[in-house]
Amino acid sequence: MAQPPPRRPLPPPRNAPPGRHPPPPNDARPPPPRPPSTLPRVPLASSHFDENHLPSVLHRPNPMTPEAERQARRRTCRFIEEAGQRSLRLPRVAVATATVFFHRFYVKHAFQEHDRFEVAMACLLLAGKTEESPKKLDFIVRECWKLRRRAQQQQQKLMNQGGTSPGMGGASPTAPMPSPSAGDNLQIDPKSEEYVRLKERVLLLERVILHTIGFELSIDHPYKFLVDAVQNMNKKTFHRREGRTTAAQESANGAGISAECHEFRQ
Repeated sequence: MAQPPPRRPLPPPRNAPPGRHPPPPNDARPPPPRPPSTLPRVPLASSHFDENHLPSVLHRPNPMTPEAERQARRRTCRFIEEAGQRSLRLPRVAVATATVFFHRFYVKHAFQEHDRFEVAMACLLLAGKTEESPKKLDFIVRECWKLRRRAQQQQQKLMNQGGTSPGMGGASPTAPMPSPSAGDNLQIDPKSEEYVRLKERVLLLERVILHTIGFELSIDHPYKFLVDAVQNMNKKTFHRREGRTTAAQESANGAGISAECHEFRQ
């Protein structure tokens, strides 16, 4: 069988100078170098995040104490729990996802820079989309605003009576809470400037949260593993499974309020 004749090399282009080879095709060129990242980095002493190196504690000129930072997290997580389950009727997994987003956001940002309740609304909005149970932005803003206003009124009544309130709807520890008047309404006017500003702020914070967490939306929650572990218990303890499952889920819910289980390496 006769072999085909060898291919002749392609001649250089007419406009190419003598002694130079033509440039390689576009797919063979190396990619351009990436510009350096402009995102601020948190100064840490090690690869682990701890409460003494969080942005809220290192913030200048008005840093928070670690105890005040933990208190702000606990109160806002209770707000997310109340708004997510009772007001918005979100699944338990979606509420837990919103709590994780909130903790990871304030590992990179300070409470003094962003209103924690606006961040909580954005976390609920993003978690609903992530867990395939989305809620409309108008519905989230109205219900969360109503819940916060009701908590502020209850706290104001306790302060007038000379007591203290550990409620979830108080203002940020670094800013005074606006005192609601007696005639304040629990409903926000959808035509008001405050309502429009709040919606725009929540949408902006949703994008900031996505960039902060690096678009890592897949969260592994302990609920499935807890239920599987209880169901695989010995048959002799079958009558105790339901109680142990409930206790395990309540423990997991309480652990989500703290930021200790959300520490991760940089």
